[in-house]
Amino acid sequence: MDYILFLLSAAVVIFAGVKLSEYGDALAEVTGIGRSFIGITLLALFTSLPELISTIGALTLVDNPDLAFGNVYGSNMFNMLTIFLLDAYFRKTDVYSGISESNILTALYAAIVTIFSALGFYINIYIGPISVVTLVVLMLFIYSSYISYKVIEKDEEESNGVTLTLSGVVLRMGAAAFAIVLAGLMLSKSADAIAISTGLGGSFVGSFFLAVVTSLPEVAACYGAIRIGSVNMAMGNLFGSNLFNIAIIPVADLIYVKGPIFQYVSKGHITAAIFATVAILIPIAAIRERNFRTKIFGVTFHSYIIVLLYMVYSVYIYMVS
Repeated sequence: MDYILFLLSAAVVIFAGVKLSEYGDALAEVTGIGRSFIGITLLALFTSLPELISTIGALTLVDNPDLAFGNVYGSNMFNMLTIFLLDAYFRKTDVYSGISESNILTALYAAIVTIFSALGFYINIYIGPISVVTLVVLMLFIYSSYISYKVIEKDEEESNGVTLTLSGVVLRMGAAAFAIVLAGLMLSKSADAIAISTGLGGSFVGSFFLAVVTSLPEVAACYGAIRIGSVNMAMGNLFGSNLFNIAIIPVADLIYVKGPIFQYVSKGHITAAIFATVAILIPIAAIRERNFRTKIFGVTFHSYIIVLLYMVYSVYIYMVS
């Protein structure tokens, strides 16, 4: 029954996540907001909503902080693995070419806040029940979002012929978001039950089962973005989602009633944070190394490095869980 509930909830999350992405694109046309901005902010927020809700559920419904942290870092790892999947599928498209400066900045800040979030395991300074690291991560997130917005380039993509009104888009987005809230909570409950019944532990289940499912909306959104020729929106979505996902940790710390959340989470997540940071730096290097990118069987060499890193990460999480 737990597996059926998990799969049904996952199906709802994926479907609603894809719809949110479509409505995000529609919102860009209705309001005139650039697609680069949509990719980094709104689309990233929408496709990160499953991670947020499932993390809240992991803390409030089943009291499993390891499941929550595994979901955050695992989702970020899978987001970067998505770049390999896109690179392998769209072989005629250079997914690392023509990436805007705002997307690169977002990726860099995502790497910074990811590695900084691991300091919460070492710095035992609190303001009430809240870790000072949590507050700094939140401030870094807000600052990085502002800086990325300031350097966003003018959107020059063609219209997709959206006929919806602004109120129509907002209404549909609200319905999809509500569906994700309910399904995300059920995902957390069923994932915790699977972790207990299989003996795999919250870290492993959160890093893989829950992380992969909650990251599928990003995969679908990026696939659709590249199909319409918007590599920038796709990469902005992935980098922006990684940034938003780390911002979930301050939310988790704020709502966890037992005390500072870092005191209740396995220290194995420190290494997971390092893996997630390195995973972001690899595509940044690929974007910058324009004259040194090589393809093997149509796939960029840097993408293979991402796969290798993900495999090592998987083995590590399995061994420590």
